[in-house]
Amino acid sequence: MDFKTLMSGTILNTSASPLTTADGISIAKYLEGEHKIAWTEALLELDDVTEKESLLYDLAVTYHVVGRSRKALAILKDLHQTGTRRVASMLNIVRQKAEKSEDKEPHEKPTSTVAEMDHTYRKLCRENIQSKNNLHCYNKVTRIPYYTGKEEVLSYVPRISRFHDVISDMEIMQVKYACKAHLSPANVIGRFGKVMPNYKTRTGETAWIEPSEKIAKKLENRVELLTGLDTFYREEMQTTEHFELVNYGLGGHYLNHYDSLDLNKIKTINRDYALGDRFATWMFYMSDVEAGGATVFPKLNLRILPVKGSAVFWYNLLPSGVRDERSMHGSCPVLLGSKWITTKWILEIGQEFRQPCKRNPLDEHF
Repeated sequence: MDFKTLMSGTILNTSASPLTTADGISIAKYLEGEHKIAWTEALLELDDVTEKESLLYDLAVTYHVVGRSRKALAILKDLHQTGTRRVASMLNIVRQKAEKSEDKEPHEKPTSTVAEMDHTYRKLCRENIQSKNNLHCYNKVTRIPYYTGKEEVLSYVPRISRFHDVISDMEIMQVKYACKAHLSPANVIGRFGKVMPNYKTRTGETAWIEPSEKIAKKLENRVELLTGLDTFYREEMQTTEHFELVNYGLGGHYLNHYDSLDLNKIKTINRDYALGDRFATWMFYMSDVEAGGATVFPKLNLRILPVKGSAVFWYNLLPSGVRDERSMHGSCPVLLGSKWITTKWILEIGQEFRQPCKRNPLDEHF
């Protein structure tokens, strides 16, 4: 999405109210690096911009920060001669750096795997159509003859499926009623196992559904039928975690992450290790989203749009018990609307006879 498209109010082929120049200036304040440079330069071309001096100063500072000090120096010299803002101190700082280094434009450096995945995540989030897959849909038979699931296969290897019409509007209301009042800022598990908010990584609100709630038992039964796994929460033998309700409002997102906790590396998390890792993930979509909010798997180049009433299911661990690196995924920013999901993490313990382990690390679940 380019500057003109966004300013016109068109977001991922969805029309909204056009942005004003003041809106564009407000957005510029929150951008960083090359994104801020591109956005600010486009703003300065508009005829009705009244804060040009301030924008030019911010542009110069950003050029300096990203290592393009000679560009910054040229802007600051003009401001010093023609503007009213005091820039002498900043001018001296930039001049010293510009004179020590050659005037180099940014050049491509070898990117790390993390940077590559971040780039793919952003690219998938900016697409305006759903990924096209030459796969198929079918009615999945369960152990109850009269109950089948509408399964849409999104990826064969590894297997990722969407199940349609698996939660009704009434059940969605019951889930929200059960814990909406307890929503609080979402946390993430840090590098050393510390659980805390991280608004750059994840922006949203969460709440846990008490397993004693009737709606929790009802949905657990449904997930068990469709996955064949033990998905019931019991105090004496916990094979799953509680259902987690999550709301992503405007701008809400969750950058690339794994649901599996990689317990061998995290030793300080407040958790019973005997339960094992997060074996698989079941995620109900409880709302449509006007624009944005897709779930993306960068290593699979897969993009899944929220469809109210459906659910997505995938494995986080290989049959050998090792983390499946392909399970890295992220939640794209919500651009218009609000995104509601409910997630159930299914644990390793209790699945031994439902989904036996395999010795070969290359084996798949299907």
